[in-house]
Amino acid sequence: LADPAACTGLDVRGGAPASREAALLNPLAANDAVNAVVLSGGSAFGLDSASGVVRYLEERGIGFPTALGVVPIVCASCLFDLGVKTPSIRPDSALGYQACENAGNFRQGNYGAGTGASCGKGLGFKHAMKSGLGAYALAVGALKVGAIVAANPLGNIYDPDTGEVLAGIRAEDDSIVDSEAVIARKDVVNTFRGNTTIGVILTNAKFNKTQLCKIA
Repeated sequence: LADPAACTGLDVRGGAPASREAALLNPLAANDAVNAVVLSGGSAFGLDSASGVVRYLEERGIGFPTALGVVPIVCASCLFDLGVKTPSIRPDSALGYQACENAGNFRQGNYGAGTGASCGKGLGFKHAMKSGLGAYALAVGALKVGAIVAANPLGNIYDPDTGEVLAGIRAEDDSIVDSEAVIARKDVVNTFRGNTTIGVILTNAKFNKTQLCKIA
């Protein structure tokens, strides 16, 4: 939730992004201010969670002012996690509203958009492992930069400092298989549609929308 709005940019990679108000973040679009950003699971179904955020903001008079009242600007992106448990369970408007009420209670791991996140799907879902929602932030003097990521990759997750494999494609003996070698094989299962990592970069620095799209 922005207080009450924040200039926002966007970068989209891949062929099947589940997103809401993405076009509004193009530098050519007129509106610069966004009232909230939603990260969710549930593939395109999960975009419904943003409707609950819109309702929460409208009740509080937060949004783009028009002659007929405010219009909350809420951007959303969802990862593909329908293969976890049952595809009929996904975030809805009520959960989006509840997320606003719970704002300030951020948790890493299998929470929020990370609830159904997984990694290591290169040999099919039976070889996958759970991943989740992670965050990291730095401050250099007055400058603050942070990132929140729902990691839902096809391959493995590594420790950036040591190179150690933390999770990924699980072999029959529970060891972790080299994901690059798997992806190079001809018999790799085509699960690239589930390779949907999403995230948000946050900073207190002053940038315009064009600059923020470059940062993204």
